[in-house]
Amino acid sequence: MTSWGDPAQGVFAGDNRLYRNNGNGSFTDVAAAAGVQYGSAGADSYGACFGDYDLDGWLDLFVSAYGPSSAPNRLYHNNQDGTFSDLTAAAGLTTVTSVHGLACQFADFDGDRYPELVAVGDTGTSRYYVNNRDGTFTDSTATVQDLQKPNGMGIATGDFDGDGDLDFYLSDIYWSLTGFGGNRMYWNQGGHVFTEGAKAAGCDLNGWGWGIAANDLDNDGWIDLATTNGWAGSWSSYPTRLFYNNGNATFTDIAGSCGISYYGQGRGLLRLDGDLDGDEDLLLLSSADALLYFRNDLANGYSWLDLEFDTSAHPGLAPNGFGTRVTATAGGTTLLRQLDSNQSYLGQSELSLHFGLGGASQADQLIIEWADGFRTRLVNVAAGQRLVVAAVEPYALTPVVRGQTVTMTLSGCRPGDRTGFLFSGRGTGSSPPVGALGGMRLGILPPFRVIGPIPASAAGVASRSLVVPLTVPPGPLWSQAVVQRGLGGADSLASNIVATTIQ
Repeated sequence: MTSWGDPAQGVFAGDNRLYRNNGNGSFTDVAAAAGVQYGSAGADSYGACFGDYDLDGWLDLFVSAYGPSSAPNRLYHNNQDGTFSDLTAAAGLTTVTSVHGLACQFADFDGDRYPELVAVGDTGTSRYYVNNRDGTFTDSTATVQDLQKPNGMGIATGDFDGDGDLDFYLSDIYWSLTGFGGNRMYWNQGGHVFTEGAKAAGCDLNGWGWGIAANDLDNDGWIDLATTNGWAGSWSSYPTRLFYNNGNATFTDIAGSCGISYYGQGRGLLRLDGDLDGDEDLLLLSSADALLYFRNDLANGYSWLDLEFDTSAHPGLAPNGFGTRVTATAGGTTLLRQLDSNQSYLGQSELSLHFGLGGASQADQLIIEWADGFRTRLVNVAAGQRLVVAAVEPYALTPVVRGQTVTMTLSGCRPGDRTGFLFSGRGTGSSPPVGALGGMRLGILPPFRVIGPIPASAAGVASRSLVVPLTVPPGPLWSQAVVQRGLGGADSLASNIVATTIQ
């Protein structure tokens, strides 16, 4: 939680908080001990977002701060021991200190599982960073059309045009006297190239914009956009907007006709299903008024499905399924949703994925791709439920006994994947780069005994059984499965590690 402080309570400006859950209904502020108490050298922190940018299964933290003179905007890497290290410079984020940071977002825009970082800044200072998949980022702001024009405040991500990749939407100031500005829509063209098209799409006019929420409010499968605003002077009486997605890359403001009426000083805007009835509601926070809860009383009969994720049985995945990518097919339509940091201006929406299914009674198929690249496939999932999907480690090994059969099984592959099973007697650690796997480093040490290649079945399972020779000496054994994918193995995957003993 970022904070401007309250001296009366002994909290000084810029004194951010990280609350650790004690497991007994109470929390303890551990920000100072964890090393994340300050987002800059000054008292100017605003936004904060979590994301597993190096896919080690631990959530990292980015904190947005405003003043360039105070070295704002910090990337904190999770040390896996309750502390974080400031790796802003080491990660290559050398230009992020120029951002007048107000919000931030980790999201995978190119589908390689490694999330990019958008640092949202005021006065035309926003930046877009491509994840290099090695713990560093490259500034690719130049490939995002006009990103350094908006007075960026809030951000929302989603597949707004239904073409199978993530777009993003920024709030900005609309200058009514000149017609300049307004919210910005960045359409993903692939290869980290984005074109700006909010005005053509009809979702630009929003006064002095702040919070944004992206949600399918009528369960028709298309993501709508709610956006709030407010400032002194000519911006003091702009309405909060609800831009309805027309399904053709255009939007229509329908706030007035559906009961969303607010002309005050809106700031935060969050999506949630507060009454658990299958349609998404809105929370609006202002700088002057009480919290507003706009309850969605949808009555069009359209169906829905909500997904939450339990990764507690898979230590290699971040909590709550951060980075999980889901495609749902229903009634001949395929929808993409991704669980990212879900940030906007000074707030975070609930960590779930919502699918409006229109008139379909079920999702014919759900492909859940976890952040490790393996996946879970569900078929004929009934609509009208909030489903918790549990992740399991993809690789399993039966006991290794000399003279008996051992079976190796890798699940969660794509049909036809080229897989293999590797064994080491040396233990765990970062291996040298493996050329056949695109230079990926494994978690066990060479030399390896390799069994494969083995094609994955139509169900995405690769399995092999063999008899353990009597001549193999007893002792510890470490094993890991791999999937060889992509040109030169560039998209290869490595599974969890199984430690066992040869008996």
